[in-house]
Amino acid sequence: MKRILPTLFLLTTLIAIPLAADGLRSVTMKSPGTGGSDQDVDRLLIDRDLKLVQIILRNGKTMDRHSVSDPATIHCVSGSGILTDDNGKSIALKPGVVVILPPDLNHVVKATPELSLLVTRFAEPKRPAERPAGAGRGGRRGGGGMMRPGGH
Repeated sequence: MKRILPTLFLLTTLIAIPLAADGLRSVTMKSPGTGGSDQDVDRLLIDRDLKLVQIILRNGKTMDRHSVSDPATIHCVSGSGILTDDNGKSIALKPGVVVILPPDLNHVVKATPELSLLVTRFAEPKRPAERPAGAGRGGRRGGGGMMRPGGH
C-alpha cells in the first residue's frame, strides 16, 4: 500500500498535463458484445504523453505474456479475468478494479470468460537536467541568492 499511493499521485499528476494542454476530449468505448474475434484491441487515443486502449477478451482468451515500457493502469470495465505477473502474483479482474503496472513488468491476462479493459499508458516523466554545482544558491554568498535592499 505504501508504494501504491505515491504511484497514484504520480499517475494523476501525469494525466493532467496532456489533457490540460489540449483542452477537453472524449472517446467512446465499445460494448464487449460488438465484434466477433476472441481479442479486440481498439486504440482510443494515441498522444505524445498519453495512450488509451480498450482491450476486449472473449471466450476465455489469454493474452500472451507481455510488458509495456511506460507506467500504466488497467481498469476492468466489465466481465472478469485474472492478471498474473512473472512473480506469480495474481489479481482478480472485475468491474471497478484498477491495476497499477510499473514499466517493464511482464504479465498475462486471461478472461473468465469475457473481459473489457481500459489500459492507460503514461509517458515516463522527463527528469530535469542536473544543475551545475552552486547554481541557484546565490553564487559565492552561499545562500538564497537574494540581497538585502541596498546591499551588495
